[in-house]
Order: sequence, then C-alpha cells, then structure tokens
Amino acid sequence: MNKAGTQFINQDLTKNFLAEVKKFKPDYILIDNYFEVIFGIIKYENCFITNNYWDLPKTKFHTEIKPYTKINMYNDPNTYLKLYKENMGLFLDHIQKESQNSQIILNPVRLGYKILKNDNKIEVNKNFKSNAKNTNKLLKKVDIILKKQKDVITLKIKKERILDENHEWGLGQVHYTQPYYLNILNQLKQISKNDKSLLSKIYELF
Repeated sequence: MNKAGTQFINQDLTKNFLAEVKKFKPDYILIDNYFEVIFGIIKYENCFITNNYWDLPKTKFHTEIKPYTKINMYNDPNTYLKLYKENMGLFLDHIQKESQNSQIILNPVRLGYKILKNDNKIEVNKNFKSNAKNTNKLLKKVDIILKKQKDVITLKIKKERILDENHEWGLGQVHYTQPYYLNILNQLKQISKNDKSLLSKIYELF
C-alpha cells in the first residue's frame, strides 16, 4: 500500500538489521519495546513473525500464512515474556559476537493521555488514559527483562508525558510535546559525553 509499510515488512522478515549491526558496528543501539507490546507476534508453523497489524494484513503474504496463532502481552503474557527473554538473549549474544563495543540503550517509552490543546490548556482523554494504564504496565514488564541484562543503560523519562495535538505525525499516545524529546536528546548527549556525531551513530531498532 505504501513504501514505508513495505520497508517495515521486509525488514522484519529478512532480519537485515542483524547483518547491518555486524557491518557498521554502531557505538550505540537504541531500543524501545513499544511495538513488541502493541503488536506481539504470529506463530506460523515453526516461525515467529511480528504481528504488524498496520501493514501485514494489506499483503498477499498475510493470506498465505493462515492459519496462525497470535501471541502477545494482552492474550498470553507468560508465553510472550518467555519468548521475548529467549530471543532478546539471542540478540544480545549476536551483538556481543559481531559488535562487542556497541552500547545498548533502553528508551522506556510509555503511553500518554494528557493532551496539550491549541489554547495551551491540558486535557485528559479518558479513552487514552484507560489504554495507557493497561499498556504501560505491560511495557514495564517487558522492559524489566531487558534492564536485567548486563550493561544496559536506561533513559529516564519524566512522569508527565504530555501529548501534542499538533504533532507532525498527528495526535497519538506516543506523540509528545517538544520538551519530552529534548529531555531524551540531552540524556543521549550526556551518555555520549557530548559527542556531536552521536545521532549518526545510533542504530535504532523498531
């Protein structure tokens, strides 16, 4: 349906980021578990595929892999957490082998529900709040597994996560106001000891 969706599906199925980590050996690898929680996975025969329900259903491939089983933090958290732990371990082993100087940074993303309106007033969206309360608990459980790994740096996010009604990507529960991003950027600068080329060195995994 669009180039971005095609790119995301191809990246997931080919796992090309594993080869890119080996090739480029990035100084920093920035990870967040947002899509791990909201998408979960599909078990098809002996394979696990990201259940990208934004783009996957638009492909012919999606009709060819049925039937399959959905496993996620909403319907089977115990099984999902076990799979996440096993595969995150495999991924970190790959990093240690192919790019042992790469530093893993966890961005502990959380959903927001308070919205900055055009009149500069903050409004609470009740539907967003209900979803945020539930999903943020699940995100925390997944993050804990990664945080327990050796030498993982965890960014600190402010308790107040204000959403921007005029965000360039539209209103969404992870589309924040500018101060949120500046806080993250300042932490990355501090981690890199004010290395101005930091942003070009980060290989961001989605």
